[in-house]
Amino acid sequence: MAAICSFPSVSEAVLTTQQIIQMGVPIARCELLDARSVKAVNQHSKVDLPVAPLLLMEFHGSPAGVQEQIETVQTLAQDNGGSGFEWASTPEERTRLWTARHHAFFAALQSRPGCVAITTDTCVPISQLASNVTAAVDDADAAGIPYFLVGHVGDGNFHLLILVDTEDDSEMQKAKQLAADTCDMPVPNHLRNAPTKLAKSQGHGDGYRYSHNEDHAVSAGQQYLPDNLPDPHFYQANERGLEQKLRQKQEFLDQLNKTAYHSNIKNNPTYQGKP
Repeated sequence: MAAICSFPSVSEAVLTTQQIIQMGVPIARCELLDARSVKAVNQHSKVDLPVAPLLLMEFHGSPAGVQEQIETVQTLAQDNGGSGFEWASTPEERTRLWTARHHAFFAALQSRPGCVAITTDTCVPISQLASNVTAAVDDADAAGIPYFLVGHVGDGNFHLLILVDTEDDSEMQKAKQLAADTCDMPVPNHLRNAPTKLAKSQGHGDGYRYSHNEDHAVSAGQQYLPDNLPDPHFYQANERGLEQKLRQKQEFLDQLNKTAYHSNIKNNPTYQGKP
């Protein structure tokens, strides 16, 4: 089963995704298109999607399991202003929706003939998704260069497709600066991949804990943000609707992290992690 849902803004679409994942909904796919991307896709693929920030979602499982996922996602989306749910249950309908999404890059290029795309590729922890997407959009708007936002947001991954005229030096400089500004902080060493002997010799992956092997499926105390980036709470659940459960889960995870932090301090006074 596949579905689309429109939102008043990118921020509300991304916040919904963040809440879906934090609620533990086993959604198979969750993709984002901003309004510019939807308009370009409509023209390129001859579809008629609502021209607004859009989530494309896919649900797998038993009929009862899928129905439970759908009800939870609908409630979260509606709490954030989501509307216009459209369902695709047949293979042909699902293919129509996903083909349009997969052609987004070419649709964007076609919208400004003669230009090239400088593409960013950003992946962040789900808890930081909404704040990072919002910051990237603000930077792109300030640059004043045509761009498109798409993302595999269910995985915490998003892309800016920045369309630039390669003959315009000023435009190229702005685009390169925008790409640099959104991805210049180093990934913590224990989160880096180590596919080679060189990477292993540099400590990539050392000490990483796989959350699914941990109690409560949480690597309590493990750091996911760069050392020089503060670790504030970007999202605070309230007492509205399903956010009550999110709030309880958030408080539980906070307590696990605090306990792990104090344990690390006790065992290693020079420990530099974050509580």
